[in-house]
Amino acid sequence: MNQSINAPKKKSKALGCLKIFIGIMIVGAVIGFIQQALMSDEEKAQQEIERASEKAKKDSLDYAEEQNRAVRMKLIKAEIHSEELLKKTLKDPKSYEKINVESGYSKDSSIVVNLTYRATNSFGGYIQEEKQFVYSKDGKLKDIHNK
Repeated sequence: MNQSINAPKKKSKALGCLKIFIGIMIVGAVIGFIQQALMSDEEKAQQEIERASEKAKKDSLDYAEEQNRAVRMKLIKAEIHSEELLKKTLKDPKSYEKINVESGYSKDSSIVVNLTYRATNSFGGYIQEEKQFVYSKDGKLKDIHNK
């Protein structure tokens, strides 16, 4: 019999807490609307400038990230092209082992790929060499050097 008496009390407590929570939310919303209404035109303009500034920063970061991604893609394409080109010149392309590859831009904005590799020579012995591939800004091969 105690359980049936306690159940309505628990319900009424939960309902009371919910009413208090809803009341607090309504009071908070009303205060927010009042603050917005009382804000001067100058404060509203300042707030708008801050929002625009934040958006400009975000857009700028997005653009920079997109540019970085494009630069990385150019370098990766140059690395892949350099390896494919090198393999075509080897006596035994299956013996090719990449040891290291580094790529970047030179002072004149050319793409430079330094590729260190091992492969078999004409006598069947393994050799290790480093070649440098130089590409123009638009990705066309300009030169290959032994290092």
